[in-house]
Amino acid sequence: MEIKVVASSSKGNCYIVDDGASKLIIECGIPWLQILDALNYKTADVCGCLISHSHGDHSKAITEVMRNGIEVYTSAECLEELGDKINAHHRANRISDYEFTVGSYKVRPFAVEHDVTNLAFLIKSTVTNETLLFVTDTNQIPYAVNGLDYLICECNFDRKTLFANIDSGLVDEKLALRIIKNHMEFETIKTYIEHIDRRNLKQIYLIHLSNQNINQSYVVKEIQKLTGCEVII
Repeated sequence: MEIKVVASSSKGNCYIVDDGASKLIIECGIPWLQILDALNYKTADVCGCLISHSHGDHSKAITEVMRNGIEVYTSAECLEELGDKINAHHRANRISDYEFTVGSYKVRPFAVEHDVTNLAFLIKSTVTNETLLFVTDTNQIPYAVNGLDYLICECNFDRKTLFANIDSGLVDEKLALRIIKNHMEFETIKTYIEHIDRRNLKQIYLIHLSNQNINQSYVVKEIQKLTGCEVII
């Protein structure tokens, strides 16, 4: 399974998974032409697009994605929040806490906490028999998922750096509270990885990092020391 990170920040998010049989887009929070370029202008083997929630940095290009013949899969709440035109589109598929098949993948969505309805995705390729967990914009992962081959997870901040920024006045306390409530901290994802069966882990992608509230070299070193696998920012 190959994973391509097209964009990962509060300005926009998009990831492409390719198991050799079909490509699956996760998030479309960047301009459509940028997504198209990442696909080498080939959409015939794209089986669908998963969207975690309605915020623009995750859903910006949804209209263009559907207009170009790609099925979109997200929660009913997300579609409602994006407006009647998108909600009524024939390529807008409502999903909840049940497994479904899209292309060569079996996808199990599950709810995670955020300030809007938000989904994480457990994705298994029926071709490579590999499993990927995708989680973003939440402060915790509610289920222990063992035997993962790949993990794509938000690692937005570490407490030491964030609190130092609060003390120096660089980060407002109200903003800090919102960050802590709605985003994943390094200490949480490290503890999660410590408590799952990680023997199959090949790659860990730490995504949606803050520009100022995390020590990137430190978190990479710590996760590599814990897992022994490749850690990608």
